[in-house]
Amino acid sequence: MQNKAFTLILAASAVIVLIISTLLAFPKVTKKEEEKTIPNNKPYVLINNKKINIEIADSNIKHQLGLSGRKELSKDSGMLFIFPKDSYPLFWMKDMNFPLDLIWISDEKIVWINKNVPLPPANTRDENLKIYQSPKPVNYVLEINANQVDEFLFTTGMEVKFVNFNFDS
Repeated sequence: MQNKAFTLILAASAVIVLIISTLLAFPKVTKKEEEKTIPNNKPYVLINNKKINIEIADSNIKHQLGLSGRKELSKDSGMLFIFPKDSYPLFWMKDMNFPLDLIWISDEKIVWINKNVPLPPANTRDENLKIYQSPKPVNYVLEINANQVDEFLFTTGMEVKFVNFNFDS
């Protein structure tokens, strides 16, 4: 009986030593190091060599909600609205808490820009909200923080490159 207990203790000790040596042989990867090794598959656009991280609005519900009600939009981020080709979508600033720049895109080119679209006055009725629309047909609208169009030197005619997008879903 003593011999069996001794064998069990010896086996358990060996397992513990094996676990500890394995943990010491493979140091813990920090969050920062992990971010470097895991590819970023989040969608973004490149305009004028500037990366804009994107949230996609590709349904009627997402189109209606957009960025309204949010407190802010992080720098270098935006919301990309996807529409059928040759659309003339209408935008307004209902329930917005910060001004925006609207970038109207046809295929992979900027065709129109609304800079520094202001918040509507408080208590503006829906029927009195200003409507924004491109004079040219589009299939994408990109909303970014106001004044970033000027900061990043975006202009009409610039190419828009879509990265990590799956347009078939």
